[in-house]
Amino acid sequence: MGKLLRKRRQRQSARTRDLRGLERWLHARGAIWSPKITYAANGVAGLGLVATKPLAAGEVLFVAPQGARLASRDRGDTQRRAATKLLREARRGARSRWRPFLRTLRPAACPWTWSRKDRALLDGTELEAAVQLKVARLDAERPLVVEALGARVSRRTYATACAVVASHGPGALTPFAGALNHGPGHVVLEEVDGQVIGRARHAVDRPGELFTTYAYAHARLIYEYGFVPEATGLLPEDVVSVTLSSITAACGDDETPVGRLLLLANACDEAPWDGLSDVLACEIGAGGAGLARLVACCFALDANALALVPKLQRAPPAAAASSDAWAASLAWAMVDGGEVADFQAIAAAHEDGDPWPHLLDACRVLDKKCFENAVEIATECLQARRNALGADLPLREVLALETGEGEVVVQIAPPPPPGSPRHIARRLRSVERRLLDGALAVLAVREGVLP
Repeated sequence: MGKLLRKRRQRQSARTRDLRGLERWLHARGAIWSPKITYAANGVAGLGLVATKPLAAGEVLFVAPQGARLASRDRGDTQRRAATKLLREARRGARSRWRPFLRTLRPAACPWTWSRKDRALLDGTELEAAVQLKVARLDAERPLVVEALGARVSRRTYATACAVVASHGPGALTPFAGALNHGPGHVVLEEVDGQVIGRARHAVDRPGELFTTYAYAHARLIYEYGFVPEATGLLPEDVVSVTLSSITAACGDDETPVGRLLLLANACDEAPWDGLSDVLACEIGAGGAGLARLVACCFALDANALALVPKLQRAPPAAAASSDAWAASLAWAMVDGGEVADFQAIAAAHEDGDPWPHLLDACRVLDKKCFENAVEIATECLQARRNALGADLPLREVLALETGEGEVVVQIAPPPPPGSPRHIARRLRSVERRLLDGALAVLAVREGVLP
């Protein structure tokens, strides 16, 4: 115990020396920070930014000039170029003028740095395709990095460098900002003429560590920062996606010309992940939020496109029309009967929000049978998405059965360590199952306006 304590103290002392060296380096680089804040080596993640005195709302806490930010000034893929510059400076070791800053950086355990076996834990989740594509892109980029550096760079080294940039960037590594850990946001960041300014979001009454909120969704925190929060509840922007391709397959078709119309009518979205913008999907949030858009997509894709498109051509919105105008025209084209002006009035009455719940309700009145078919397709798609996640906890992970001399010994497998890929993947699956179960429960009622 005494040996472990000594090692811990030695690491703490080394980290403190690094921070003092960083402060001298920041002064030389023209960085400015309030005397009320300081770096601390004992933050929640090993390094943090701490307020030593109360802060006023809007108070400037630090200014990181362009000269103190490690970034590539070349145009193009900013993450690749910033990672290349990071690797170049790291190879210079003590000769690098960025060394005091580099010594404080810690890589994030982003899922593209996981082993192939660990990445497979994300199969069936929001991140499956995004991480697979990211790994493929890193493999394609690595030869360019090797050429730029004139030295061998392993797959793991490059992936780790990109994880550092992603969790501190995205395109530049910035002092102060990179030391803020995730939590209730105390600090607001803004970039002005190449320099990053940090201000107090609200008054801070007592000294303590300062935080910023990295993201408001589990999938985004995992993808860009490699962790999940300790609290097990849902986050405000947690969603699950149902792709238009899966809806089309459920309708018995291979392809459809309606997808572009659904995007124009804001009934679906482009996937938010890099490289997947050509994938269209409906996002479902807590309490079934977004279900009306999903059912509308099922309604349109299940309709006869040969009749739907010509009907739209008879009363098309202007080329520069709003998404609400497209939504009204598409909803009118999806059913038999009704006036396009009536649908336009419904959309106009809800132009500050999502008009699809009310447009879809009008479609249900005019064509209840087609509405019910659309709900059935939506339910089928959600259930398929739910099945892809697997059971809440596979039996093989819960019980290990051993037989011996007429008795069975039941052993409960220990939970995965916090922060491990298995722990992170299990949390993401749990979040997505909760969202899908909530949406399926709403669809099962089928009364009132869908959210």
